[in-house]
Amino acid sequence: MKQANPGLTPLQIKSAIVNTATQDVTDGAPIESGTPASVLAVGAGKANAAAALSTNLIANPVSASFGILQTATLPLNRPIQFTNTGKTTLNLSLSLTRRTAENRAITAIDRPNLTLAPGQTDTVNFTLTGSLPNPGIYEGFLTVQGAANTRANPLALRSGRRRSREYSAPVGRQRQRQPWGRQPQQAPLFCN
Repeated sequence: MKQANPGLTPLQIKSAIVNTATQDVTDGAPIESGTPASVLAVGAGKANAAAALSTNLIANPVSASFGILQTATLPLNRPIQFTNTGKTTLNLSLSLTRRTAENRAITAIDRPNLTLAPGQTDTVNFTLTGSLPNPGIYEGFLTVQGAANTRANPLALRSGRRRSREYSAPVGRQRQRQPWGRQPQQAPLFCN
């Protein structure tokens, strides 16, 4: 990446690789009948070197997460900056692709279209409104069309308390609580 695009920063290279990944990783075999793998399990998907090399659009952050929601602190907002690194104007179409059905809380973007001149940066806001959703993991992608490649920026949120488990410590030591599972990546539209 750096050899082909020496002017890109490490964050821009990360965006080029993450946001041009293919989403054809599945949870089951064979691939034809498997369900798409969770964003929390595989991030943005499989890296696509050819798409990353030819990209002309950079996202910062590369993914967006609202983390683990435990209280009704809505609305929440995650700004995502897009930069045109190409030599022509980009007329972008943006949409949310939800992998899990939403309940009580609604994700949205503040505009479905964005025009960027060469070198220009602009911001799209990813928001969560409503009330605290039922416990669970909600995920999807912010799909961007109109650049050299269709881009998919991973999105996630988790609602409810983190589960924990107790284990018995050797005699003479206190029992300790251990976290169960991992917290979703912060500031991912998904694969960090």
